[in-house]
Amino acid sequence: MTQVSMEVVKSTRTQTKKKSFKKIDKYQIDMSRLIGESYTSKVYLAYLISNPTQVYACKIIDKKDVISFDNLKRLVQKWKKFNHLNIIQVFDCYMTDHNIYLITEFCQQGYLFCAQQQMNWNYQQIISISNQIIQGSLFLSQQQIIDQVLTPENILFQNGTPKIDISFQLNSMELLQKSYVPQRYKFSSPQIYEEDEYSNKSNVWSIGIILYYQFQGRDPFEEQFINLIQRLQAIHKTKTIQFSQNKPVSDEIKNLINSMLQYQESERATMEDIQNKFTDIANLHNQNEKSS
Repeated sequence: MTQVSMEVVKSTRTQTKKKSFKKIDKYQIDMSRLIGESYTSKVYLAYLISNPTQVYACKIIDKKDVISFDNLKRLVQKWKKFNHLNIIQVFDCYMTDHNIYLITEFCQQGYLFCAQQQMNWNYQQIISISNQIIQGSLFLSQQQIIDQVLTPENILFQNGTPKIDISFQLNSMELLQKSYVPQRYKFSSPQIYEEDEYSNKSNVWSIGIILYYQFQGRDPFEEQFINLIQRLQAIHKTKTIQFSQNKPVSDEIKNLINSMLQYQESERATMEDIQNKFTDIANLHNQNEKSS
């Protein structure tokens, strides 16, 4: 197999008093530096052996959990061609006897809500960050990368820039055995839970929930449900999303989020709609900032 798709390699492991390293081709994986974990993988810090100052993230997936290696190789080959400021770059993928090793860009500032809490963004910064998330999501939509659910944990930060981790797509393409991630339900469109047909407008819903969280600091439906059934009932009954007066939001943003959280997909905004409208909102706020 070629490295462009998924190279078969042997791993070697070395250990110091406090650290454990694994060599995968030209990379060294620091097995003592777990930087992320999900139902389907663990993520460790990695270095380029020839230049240890170049730092990467290495996602390790158990081969037993992979359903289709051919589909996985095709997907990784497609990812490696992507070049977008708001998408995490995928560099290499390797296969050993037991694991898949996915080498990606390392983002040191954590995921969306963690970064927002640490950096305490103001209103203008939230608009800028939200606009970039939408730009990245539109790019993926144009590349026919459609996930069931985009969550805050899939949006990482590097130097203040949001970057969508496209490897989250593995959870929704029937490539892995372990695809159920319970914390994703808050960001899932109603069509997914009702096992109805859905399109990339399912991601429009997810982004709408994420934007509401960013501007309001809570789930738009959190006070209206105890379990999933009650949540779906609340979503079905809600015609207009309510916003707290304690955290003022412009009417333009309120209208946009409401258009993203429409129960029926036919009434929900498209990715192109929200990209165009949010770009206008961001430009308007930039002009107001300069004139004030």
